[in-house]
Amino acid sequence: MKHSPAISFGGTLTKDQVYAIRRLAMERFPELAAPVIAARNEARQRMSQASGKPRGAKALARSPGPRESADVIGVHLGVSGTTVKRVERLMRTAPELVYSAATGRRSIKQALKELSAHQSQSGAEGRTKSSPVRGALRRVRHAIREEWAECPAADRARFIYGLREELRALMRECALDSAPSRAAG
Repeated sequence: MKHSPAISFGGTLTKDQVYAIRRLAMERFPELAAPVIAARNEARQRMSQASGKPRGAKALARSPGPRESADVIGVHLGVSGTTVKRVERLMRTAPELVYSAATGRRSIKQALKELSAHQSQSGAEGRTKSSPVRGALRRVRHAIREEWAECPAADRARFIYGLREELRALMRECALDSAPSRAAG
């Protein structure tokens, strides 16, 4: 088995690296995502509770402390909410760049600037049909990981088999859609 060479960080890790490493670890080990998912679920619950209240009432009834789930996650991990948001944005748009930020080759800000420059250079090319597919696949991957993290260990095999059957059904539909019509013969 080939191992990549050890990476020398030259001292302490930056806040970008801390959360990027944690985010990559959450992809590999979904159980590490439990506190993050819990913070996001609590934020959703707070938003739904405030949905029927008049504007401003939510802010008055709020307890002191972090306002957004990114801030709660950041406090838990010792980074800022802004760092959490930047890493999450990079994970959604270009997950391959998160690894280089985790290793210290570039900061999250540098990676986002490079991505922005690349997207502006590509212009209309960036809006090809593959772009929506990549985004959809990232969202599906994220949803599957979240469900996996919340799935009890005893039910995970059933979850995987169910997912496999769903994908097979979609593949059959795709094959039927792309098959030439033989009724014209």
